[in-house]
Parts: sequence; C-alpha cells; structure tokens
Amino acid sequence: AGFSTGINPIITLGDDLRRGTPSLALRYTSNQADGQYLRLTTLADFSGRSWGDGDPKILPENGVDAIGAAPGLGPDVPVTAVTTDITVSNILSRWLPAPYAPTSVTGLVGAWAWDPDALTIGTELSSARGQQYTVESQRIAPSIDQLSAAGTTVEPEFERYLLVPEDLPPIVGSTALEVTAGATTNYEKAVALQDYFRGGEFTYSEKAPVDNGYDGSGASVLDAFLAAKAGYCVHFSSAMASMARTLGIPARIAVGFTPGQGTLQDDGTTEYTVTTFNLHAWPELYFANVGWVRFEPTPGRGTVPEFAPLAVDDPATP
Repeated sequence: AGFSTGINPIITLGDDLRRGTPSLALRYTSNQADGQYLRLTTLADFSGRSWGDGDPKILPENGVDAIGAAPGLGPDVPVTAVTTDITVSNILSRWLPAPYAPTSVTGLVGAWAWDPDALTIGTELSSARGQQYTVESQRIAPSIDQLSAAGTTVEPEFERYLLVPEDLPPIVGSTALEVTAGATTNYEKAVALQDYFRGGEFTYSEKAPVDNGYDGSGASVLDAFLAAKAGYCVHFSSAMASMARTLGIPARIAVGFTPGQGTLQDDGTTEYTVTTFNLHAWPELYFANVGWVRFEPTPGRGTVPEFAPLAVDDPATP
C-alpha cells in the first residue's frame, strides 16, 4: 500500500485518508476491556506557518526499557496499569504506535528512544514496519473534580504551549471567547470548545478541504474552515488547539490512530484491527496537577473521553 512510503504526520494525513481502500496498519490486544488511541507523535510548535514537532528529544540514552513519568501527572490522579501487545504491518515510520502514557516497551528491533516532553517513541535508524512489541502503560483517569480544580493555572514550563502565530486569524480568538462565554475554569472552556465542534453545526469531510483549497493545519486555513464548518481531523484538532491557546490553555496536537475494530478471539481476548482509515489527529490539553488530557472535537470520528463525575455531597456527612 502507498501508506508504506512513510508518515508525514500532518502534511500527508489527508492524502492517506483519501486513498480509498484502507490498508492494514497494525493489530493489537490488550488487558484493557475497550480499544485504545495509539499515538505516533505530537505537534506542539505553532510559531510558524503550520503545526510542527519542533525538536523532539529522541536521545540514545533514553532507552525504552524504562520511560519517565507522564509530565504534570499529579499523585492523586487515578491510573491503571495496561499491557498492550502490538504487531505493526505496513507502516514505514520513525515513530512507534503506542498508547499514552507508556512506561516501557519490550521486543523492539533496532535503536529506539523516548521523548520526555511528549512520551512518544522514535528512532533515527529503524522503522515501525514489521515490529512486534509489548507496551506497558498507564491509563490516566482524572475526575471532573480534579480537572476543575486545575482552574486556570499554567505552570511556567508549560507556557510555551500557549504560543500562536502572529498571523492567526482574529476569528479564532473571537470564536473561542464566544463559545466559552460563562465558563470559568480551563476544563469548562475545553468542554465548551469540544461541544461546539461536535454539536451539529460542523460536518466531517475529507474532500471539502481539497475542493475549497484549504487542506492543511496552518493558521491561514482556520479562517476558511470556521466559515465553511466542514473538514477532517486535522482541521478540527488544529482549530480546537489554537482556540485553547488563545484562552490560556496549553495545547498540542497528537497524531496517531483511533482504536480500530475489535474481534473477540477464541481465548476470550479481543484483537483490534487498525487500518489507514483509523489515521487521526486530536488535541491534547494540559491541566495543572493532572497532566495532558485527550479531547475529541472531530464529529463522527473516535470517542469522546469520559471523566469520573463530580463528587456528590452527602448531607449526612459532618
């Protein structure tokens, strides 16, 4: 399949989605009951014409047998240990598909390392193609209380995730303010943005961007996208991440795969099949004492993340 020529995470994602017949990307099984989003890389540099990965810190000394803690993860946020066995098919990529947040990877062939900022796994000399490996990871499950408690706090080391280009269309910031009017915390604002895109006004289209000449993730296409209200995951993730930044919420874009199609096996496990149709981009927003959290603004694609509900006060409790 043409997908084996490689992954340029944003520039060619639309072309990969429009190839027609999907190609097998990978298969995986997990001790987790439902499927998982698998990340390849993150795009956090939005200082220029388009989103980019900046300068990933894929250093040889950062071996994947032990991966550092998830940035910003608070000690009270619930986490569950997850084991995922992945077999990659025809992906010629320097980035390894893995769930967030990985703690170790075993079984890889070649030299691989992890980026301490994004917890992505990459290589300079090898490829993900044909790899069979096991990822140990943490499923991070913050509650609405914990996300709300973050308020509008932004630690100094995360302020770089607030930068936007000087030529960002004014409609991005004005729409963000309009959509989140009345919201007080960053969590409330994030949910309002997500609901805005998934609320019925916008439609998913892989062809509309090409027909209307605004295929891409740069600042210049957001004006046309917000006017047309039609596009695919690159537009939705870029728009929500950009809006979040204008509101003072650290944001970046993750590129990878939606969970895929599950099939129950004879041994009782579920094997998930992931194809090029599952290629996807989504925003990740940062919350103090919680860390990076996935959101899903693209209508008709993926799943909206669920958080533990607000704690209910028991009037019988002193």
